[in-house]
Amino acid sequence: MDSLRSMLSVAAVFCVIPVLSASAITKKTLPHRLPAVVSAIALTALRDSNETNDFRRFEAALAVAKSLADLMPLGAARNALRRAILVYEDVDAVWSFAVRDRYGAYFNDDSLPGLHDRLNADYPGYDDFIADYRVADRKGNVLYPTAETRTFLLKQLAP
Repeated sequence: MDSLRSMLSVAAVFCVIPVLSASAITKKTLPHRLPAVVSAIALTALRDSNETNDFRRFEAALAVAKSLADLMPLGAARNALRRAILVYEDVDAVWSFAVRDRYGAYFNDDSLPGLHDRLNADYPGYDDFIADYRVADRKGNVLYPTAETRTFLLKQLAP
């Protein structure tokens, strides 16, 4: 069931990409009213790629969602998509570090400068949540886990 759902969301994303590409090639803007399903497809692709732990697909889906948000007319649907993209960009920052750094299981202010402070300011409850998972070395350097940070951020998107 999960593989079928994953295939359907990937297929749906690839149906959105030609619409975005055609719009860019012909210099015509998308209609003023996009079906609500278009942004829902992009968000589903982001959510599913996180659930399957597929980083490449996540980055592709994030790029599609950003492009889609840029092309959408002003309004509540665009604002909702942009808010979700902001959270997914934070997920991307943490996940990119986890994937690309050889010590990516934990981050600190040296490895991702200011990220912990920004997450603490932007997401109420982050500091309380991460307190149980952070690790401090003998010198007092605090390390924050990337997996648990990502989990916390994804919970912020739950309705």
